[in-house]
Amino acid sequence: MPEQNYLTHRASRIATRWDLTLQDQLQLTKSRAVYKVETANGPAVLKLYGKLHCSGERAAVPFLRTLPDDIALKVYRTSPLRRAILMEWLDGPSLATLMAKGQSIEAEQHLANVAGKLAKVTFKNHLLYRKTRSARMPSAFKAAVAAETGTRQKMFQKMQDILDTLLKTTEVETIIHGDMQYQHAILTPKGPRLFDPKGLRADPAAEYRLVLIPNHHDTPVDAFNECVLRRATLFADATGIDRQRILMWATVGWGSRVMTGKLKAASPDTVDPYLHALLDLSQF
Repeated sequence: MPEQNYLTHRASRIATRWDLTLQDQLQLTKSRAVYKVETANGPAVLKLYGKLHCSGERAAVPFLRTLPDDIALKVYRTSPLRRAILMEWLDGPSLATLMAKGQSIEAEQHLANVAGKLAKVTFKNHLLYRKTRSARMPSAFKAAVAAETGTRQKMFQKMQDILDTLLKTTEVETIIHGDMQYQHAILTPKGPRLFDPKGLRADPAAEYRLVLIPNHHDTPVDAFNECVLRRATLFADATGIDRQRILMWATVGWGSRVMTGKLKAASPDTVDPYLHALLDLSQF
């Protein structure tokens, strides 16, 4: 495709200009290419974006550069418009890989540990960072609710009410990773490190909206509740953030993914029992 041809050609040009050797193509889409490269100092990651508005690193680069080395990967170099970014290569499995091997408790603890460190970082110039989609566009949430009918509409309306409560009661905003998930953390020999941040401005509790929910859609509801509560408690203890707000943001976050079709198995029979469970947990 023309866009992909452009990105691969640009990768070669950047590699020549920055004295890199392209090794493995890790990702290639219409808008983005990712390569493992070799530099004079060892392996690194090269990301390239086809269009400026597709550059998710607009806020991610200053976000990463603010962090201590023990929290996330390093940014080595960027092009003037940040359409090309050279970053640290992290050796080790993702925390999602650990979970797939049955090491969920260990993976949860690792992510909570690095989340605790991130929660202590002070960021400057908050206006560099956008708000979360839910905070920027609550009307989109309302439109999704209006598109439903019957029992599902009532359930989504409760989620809308939770979102309204969260937005009205947010006293302090901070800068968050914005896409904290187990697949976005690598367990290096020196400990867990984060990558692929969005860099968003939000209620601190919104950071953990994607880390509480088990990935398996055949999990019994009781086991689902136990997992969600265990993780909420773990991240609340690690960060000092109110557990109930973490649960509320998880409910809104997962409900939003269901309503927008981002979950592959989002039929009512599959997900509605879990949505009901989240509503109960977020309101007790």
